[in-house]
Amino acid sequence: MPAAIDVARLALRRAIELRKRLAIPTDHAVCAVDVAQQLDVEVWYKPLASLAGMYSGGDDPTIVIGSDRPAGYQASTCAHEIGHHVFGHGTKVDEYVEGVGRSRAQDPEETIANLFGGHLLMPHAAVARVFSLRGWSMSSPAPEHVFIAAGHLGVGYQTLVHHLRWTIRSIAGTAFDHLLGFQAKSIRQTLTGRPTPENVFVVDRHWSDRPVDLVVGDLAFLPAGSRSEGSAVEIVDQSAERVTIRAVRRGLARAEDARAEWSSFIRVMPKCYDGAAVHRHLEDPDES
Repeated sequence: MPAAIDVARLALRRAIELRKRLAIPTDHAVCAVDVAQQLDVEVWYKPLASLAGMYSGGDDPTIVIGSDRPAGYQASTCAHEIGHHVFGHGTKVDEYVEGVGRSRAQDPEETIANLFGGHLLMPHAAVARVFSLRGWSMSSPAPEHVFIAAGHLGVGYQTLVHHLRWTIRSIAGTAFDHLLGFQAKSIRQTLTGRPTPENVFVVDRHWSDRPVDLVVGDLAFLPAGSRSEGSAVEIVDQSAERVTIRAVRRGLARAEDARAEWSSFIRVMPKCYDGAAVHRHLEDPDES
């Protein structure tokens, strides 16, 4: 047990030190790919069903992310591979196994990379800020609140539930079991009022620390009265409660609510993207 605690503390310390070195506040959400690029680690996406992620060290460190996976899983994978880079591990290839995830979770280097990745994307201060700004409880959150918070933090719903229980320890076992009884698709239906296979992000005026990252086909709810600029997204519905946009093509856009003095950049990448991460948001002339 003491050895496990030491590993966990080391992973936490390295994640916080990295944020400090890159001038990323500990209470802000981050994009893992942006962090990798700040470290001069090249990131590539490959739509391979069997690939979770890969890290290759050396003079030209590179991360490869399996783009067949959901966006939250991709972000966690990238953060995990950054962990391998930070701890100086050699080349690592993480195979994806359906229903299991990464196939080498018992490897000590995989364990510390997992812990590091969780702390990088979900430090206690960042999670607390996401909940407190919206007036939500971290000890007994509603499933919808956890879903929205996970979207803001860039992780999956179940990933955040487990983090609240086993890392932050803000929820008890009964709340943990209750939250795991919900699936993302049922929460999306609650939020939209209809069966919704697309991913959904609730982007409110508290979303101010990182760009809104979408994949073509994703939906996002913006504050009521918001307007969007750029051809990467289109407005599909407006009501007194919200403006709904859909990501329609690769590129950049901007959302703004002048009344609340809020704005955010929106970045859209293709589904199952195959290529360098640095190009994932470049507009494709063939789509114009």
